[in-house]
Amino acid sequence: MIKTIKDEAIKILLAEDDEDDIAIALRAFKKSRLENEVFVVRDGEETLDYLLRREPYQDVEKYPTPHLLLLDINMPKMNGLEVLEQLDAHPDLKRLRVMVLTSSKNEEDVVKCYNNGACAYLAKPVEFNDFLEVVEGLNYFWRTVIYSNGY
Repeated sequence: MIKTIKDEAIKILLAEDDEDDIAIALRAFKKSRLENEVFVVRDGEETLDYLLRREPYQDVEKYPTPHLLLLDINMPKMNGLEVLEQLDAHPDLKRLRVMVLTSSKNEEDVVKCYNNGACAYLAKPVEFNDFLEVVEGLNYFWRTVIYSNGY
């Protein structure tokens, strides 16, 4: 389980539109024994609705504030780059840890993500075992980089 410096399990918001990728991600979390709560949104607008507590996400008990956003770039309605720009411009959301997890390997996308506040950019693997390695790397990254910086 990935935890905060206050020893609470982090809550993860997964912004992903592809049902197969959602299933693979959730399966990888389970197989890695990362028992963190994962909440799923399926497009950029829904991501912002969740984070800004707009309908239907006003109930904080049911939809807690995430510690980490795993964000795909290629989503409908509003892409991940647009979401990052919105987060970066919003004072309450600017500190949210965002890891981009996407199939895009475009160098321009990588630069834009980091310039808009992403703390990591990971190419989404196709094979399950490779995805499992990414999830295990996420745990390591959180403990050594994010956690050690006081989050």
